[in-house]
Amino acid sequence: NLLTAAEHSLLQQRTARAQSNSEWALSVSALLVGLTVIGMLLLWWRLRVDARNRVVDEASAQESDLLKQVLNLLPVGVFVADAQGALTHINPAARSIWVSDPLADPLQYGEYVGFWPESGKRLAPDDWALVRALHTGETIGDELVDIHCRDGSRKTIASYAMPIRNAMGAVVSAIAVNIDVTSFKRTERQLRA
Repeated sequence: NLLTAAEHSLLQQRTARAQSNSEWALSVSALLVGLTVIGMLLLWWRLRVDARNRVVDEASAQESDLLKQVLNLLPVGVFVADAQGALTHINPAARSIWVSDPLADPLQYGEYVGFWPESGKRLAPDDWALVRALHTGETIGDELVDIHCRDGSRKTIASYAMPIRNAMGAVVSAIAVNIDVTSFKRTERQLRA
């Protein structure tokens, strides 16, 4: 048991270093455990958020499908356009009124043929109610337009349109409704004659 003072000092230094390394390893281990727990909590939270978002997305998709079904059931023509004017929904009644698939590209609005009944003047692309609702934000109600359908037939429609705004008031979409009033106008002309 005879340790020299130098050996004893060296033994104390190594013991102190081993104790320090042990404390450091425990601190690192505790830090790693803490980070692992935080990581697991963040992962759990993210999975919950993703699950909630999936539920919201599914509910939104169901609402969208329900709205499309309702629009498709209506006996009046319905057009929905995005903020740039591209048609995003056209119901069967609209196709029936125009006797074809309406053009979805806003650059093709000039290919629609319509006339103001009072003046006989042809509507410019920007005169259509849906376009005005998008560009000016105005709501249009019961505006009569004589149209030339894609098959060459002629009809009179009552046109309605309104912008759809987001929570901040910006126009993000628009909806237009066309009602075929051709038979009413024909009857009206016959009664006047």
